[in-house]
Amino acid sequence: MATAAEEHAFEKHFFKKPTWCGYCGDFIWGVFNKQGLRCTKCKCDVHKRCCAMALSGTCPGHVVKDHSTPPPVADATTPDMSVTRAHTEPEKPLEKAPENSPAKQPEKKVIDAMFEAFAQGEEKIGPDGAEELCRQLEIEPDNVLALVLAWKFGAKENGYFTRDEFVNGMKSLGCSSISQLRKQLDSINVSLNSNLADMHQLYQFAFEYCKLQPEQKLIENTIAATMINLALDKRPGFKHVERWCAFLSAEGVPSVKAVNKDQWDCFFDFSRQVPDDLANWHSDDPWPCLFDEFVKFCNTH
Repeated sequence: MATAAEEHAFEKHFFKKPTWCGYCGDFIWGVFNKQGLRCTKCKCDVHKRCCAMALSGTCPGHVVKDHSTPPPVADATTPDMSVTRAHTEPEKPLEKAPENSPAKQPEKKVIDAMFEAFAQGEEKIGPDGAEELCRQLEIEPDNVLALVLAWKFGAKENGYFTRDEFVNGMKSLGCSSISQLRKQLDSINVSLNSNLADMHQLYQFAFEYCKLQPEQKLIENTIAATMINLALDKRPGFKHVERWCAFLSAEGVPSVKAVNKDQWDCFFDFSRQVPDDLANWHSDDPWPCLFDEFVKFCNTH
């Protein structure tokens, strides 16, 4: 057991680039919350679920380069921008957003008050506020409802909501309370199962939401697999989701390390047009070459 001086000092952290757990090696994931923990001394990153086990190890007390972490993908990542003033300040307790509108208070004032409660004096709702919003909505930050929320609010930056996004999103959904918002998210999520046009919009939004910078053209395979699974898993009519995500995540299998927009878009159609047994797939069909690799992967696993 490590002594107090040798123990890690883990704090919640918001990762702005692909990050893998220093304990179990798996990808650290979340839609817009503080996805994991970082040691303030050695900068080791771990899942929340791995924290207790990681604490049993010894902290070197200084930054150690982890060469086991998968390298960043060209054009798919940006410099680490995760350490900002909002993230390095001690966390302060968040006020609970007002649940019910006072009888004569205009709706906009109610929504503005909700924004202020989650933003805690900042210009935007950041990872702390987004996590608190999820807590009050009683949804996990890696639940599909969190993605639906970001989509319906028109969020441009992963992990943040501007005042306009929050206020206009609430108004467009006809909500002025947390309970109303949760009911709307549940209703929208169910309707996606029978509304292909809206489902396609959510899927397209998910690609853009994965980007770390607007000009980014590629999404790293592990992130793409996680987001596609979040958006399409268990949706009626969508096949191959589990196998496609396993293919993208497989060590050394795909010839590319990141997915472009064309490949992302094509999977939406492929998953609906090609049956589970791949019976109507032909190598000369006009699918991107990555799908030839996927079919080979399916046939050998």
